[in-house]
Amino acid sequence: MKTHKYLDKILIIVFLLVIFIPNIGLIKKTNEQQIRLLLNREPYAFPSIHISELELTDFSEIEKWYADKILFITELSKLWSNVSYGLGISIKPGQAIIGKNKWLFLGNDYAATLDQYTGRNLPTDDEMLVMVGAFRHMNNIAQKYHIPFLVVVAPDKQDIYPENLPNYIGGRSNKTRLDMLDKFMPSEGIDFLDLRDAEIITKNILGKKYGAIYLAGDSHWNFL
Repeated sequence: MKTHKYLDKILIIVFLLVIFIPNIGLIKKTNEQQIRLLLNREPYAFPSIHISELELTDFSEIEKWYADKILFITELSKLWSNVSYGLGISIKPGQAIIGKNKWLFLGNDYAATLDQYTGRNLPTDDEMLVMVGAFRHMNNIAQKYHIPFLVVVAPDKQDIYPENLPNYIGGRSNKTRLDMLDKFMPSEGIDFLDLRDAEIITKNILGKKYGAIYLAGDSHWNFL
């Protein structure tokens, strides 16, 4: 029973800290420089309040001002993010997921990247024909003016380093958007280059000698 009593007190204290710690910023001077650097704008000023006619008060402006005052909570967010990262947990899995060896991969918020990799989000043949039709139109214009036209698709990071994806993502589909483009583009007479094979060769040669050819904490390839 004593344990439960102390646990209740601890939970109450933690709750009060969570509620009141961010509000410490209300008695501090607004960090205007931090706002300009992080958010690329000027700090929000406290709006006028109409006591007698509250409906004229813009409470959304008060909310914005309050958010600027407690912006120091960004430091707490960074701390929480670092703790989560160390545990292999993403606080925003839609934007980024943490893979093996602490590699980061784009989440599905970015063009359904992972679902494209696993084949869960594929366009229909009709949708592909519309896409290819746009490329065909560009190709025709280029040919009219004797301009070489080549479509090049850069692979996503998970196509080159699937071994660093977390196990719950699953394997690559045998049919992805790139595979569909490989099928449709040549049939339309459009020069198409899929860099996956070239990058895998680079990974196996330069990568083994100098390290990975993609940035571990980013979605882009590096100087290799």
